[in-house]
Amino acid sequence: MSNGEDWGRARLLRGVLRAYDPVEHVAAVEPVGASTALLEGLPVLGCVAPSELQVGRTISMVLWPDVGGVVLGPAMAPYASMRLWDLGVVATESDVALTITYADLVAAERTLPADGVLHVQGVVTVEVTSFQWSNLTRARLMVEGGGHGEVLSRALASNWCETLTTSWVGPLEAGTRSWSLQARKNGGANTHTALAGAYLLWMVFL
Repeated sequence: MSNGEDWGRARLLRGVLRAYDPVEHVAAVEPVGASTALLEGLPVLGCVAPSELQVGRTISMVLWPDVGGVVLGPAMAPYASMRLWDLGVVATESDVALTITYADLVAAERTLPADGVLHVQGVVTVEVTSFQWSNLTRARLMVEGGGHGEVLSRALASNWCETLTTSWVGPLEAGTRSWSLQARKNGGANTHTALAGAYLLWMVFL
């Protein structure tokens, strides 16, 4: 979970992408206003498509004074000067059997002292067994009661295993706010299991 005091020192900055490795999904970035600096080996959020990472493009990134940083993707100009107020991650510790109804795998709740912006990403690996016929697994994010970023996987054989990644960026008003990663199967056939380690990662900017 996050530590508000430590994570509050992080900053959301802009930079120019100077190199990108699509295999390792890491980047080298030159911070705006610091042409002699080159930050290499920065991990890129898993939800960012390689096609969005052209060399020379302006990107947004989070930097911590002690542990490096992460590339968020193409620059979001309205949020480029906001401070990272809270960052956290929560993960499942055991497998979860899915039903035909969406249910929370992991969830978070925070009390925002002011209006802000939420960037949230969910990742779940689903295994399909007792295969009878092709069937879908669905995953999505719930933010303040609304579903966002639904993704799906179609199982074609028994022991089918696939990772689903979903993300969302949007404004949140001050007050107690919640978000979660949910998953379900599309029908009664087959056994769908969300494997242990499914996680929800969030960043809140104020």
